[in-house]
Amino acid sequence: MMHELDIKAVRVYAVGPSVTPPFRFSGKNPDRRMTYTVVRIVTFGGWEGAGGTDSEGVGAFDSALAEELKPLIDRLIGRSVLERNAISRELLGAQKGMVPYGASLIDIALWDLAARAAGVPLYQMLGGGEAVIPAYA
Repeated sequence: MMHELDIKAVRVYAVGPSVTPPFRFSGKNPDRRMTYTVVRIVTFGGWEGAGGTDSEGVGAFDSALAEELKPLIDRLIGRSVLERNAISRELLGAQKGMVPYGASLIDIALWDLAARAAGVPLYQMLGGGEAVIPAYA
């Protein structure tokens, strides 16, 4: 039996701006293209959460992160958003890449979704919300 906070779908988008020409850090470096990878998680109750990051590809758009996420998606379907800590630990152990970007995007999306379902801003759910923040000079 599915519940309101059980994951129904995970969508991954890899998009890049149509910048002509691609950018370079200097004339000696190859062309680079920015890519934005976004994960959207949807529950059976209609709640949605998103996480995203940018990356750059040399000479082309970078689809590596989106590809890295594909095998992780099946591990999410039917799981509860309330299991986000266990899901994150499991995904970190299952990830094949050297940097845990894929698992991180899913973790961000799960926290975003949980905060939306709870009706509170994410910073409050993570323990923030101080009226005064100490500054150091």
